[in-house]
Amino acid sequence: MFFTHFTFTKRNVTFFYTLLIFVVTSTTTYAQKTKAWEITYASSFETLNNTEKLSEKDAAALEFLKALSSGKDDKPQLLCYVTADRLRVEQNALISSVYIGNKVDSTCYVYSGHTKTAYKTLLAAPAFIDLGDSITVLTADDYKINFEAETKIIAGITCKKAVIDIGAKMTVWYAEHIPQLYWDKYAYLQRIPGCALAIQTEQSEMLIGIKAASVKELEVDEHLFKVPEGYEIIEY
Repeated sequence: MFFTHFTFTKRNVTFFYTLLIFVVTSTTTYAQKTKAWEITYASSFETLNNTEKLSEKDAAALEFLKALSSGKDDKPQLLCYVTADRLRVEQNALISSVYIGNKVDSTCYVYSGHTKTAYKTLLAAPAFIDLGDSITVLTADDYKINFEAETKIIAGITCKKAVIDIGAKMTVWYAEHIPQLYWDKYAYLQRIPGCALAIQTEQSEMLIGIKAASVKELEVDEHLFKVPEGYEIIEY
């Protein structure tokens, strides 16, 4: 009689702890999720409206640029995740790298899968412009930006237009309701009141740049915004 009662009690205790572990694990897993925007980008090459046909030289240069900028292993050229205060950018071109950015403290960690090393640097790094006889340093505040009334649909999203003077005219199409996405050489996007879904500049009778191929909001794991465990951190 006593043995039967003890066995029943032990089973209840075991069941209770199993249930508790399941609840704790489920809660922890849920807590590790966060809402973010996932955006994929691809290289964009568009002929100008007044250009009917490219010259043979420009057409060859275009094909070379397309091959040079295509993603590796059928991955998007740029895969980005962005929230109000964090971002992740995966570059899958000739040189693959990952940027983990914190917009609150303006820090960024850069790493690739080839080494277990992550480099800590500034999220919005200044640009060094070679003027021939001298070099000037430009920060995001130094760029002249004009906001225009024109709109355009990109990846199903209505975007507004901004024109940035960085020596050459650069057109940015941005979505106001998506958080800012800026990093490294794209530090000037910190001045754009939203997320840039297309960045284009005019070259050889063409508009060349990058454009969003897909945009969606979803829940992602928190670890996407952290440097993987086991990586050595080196400060620039």
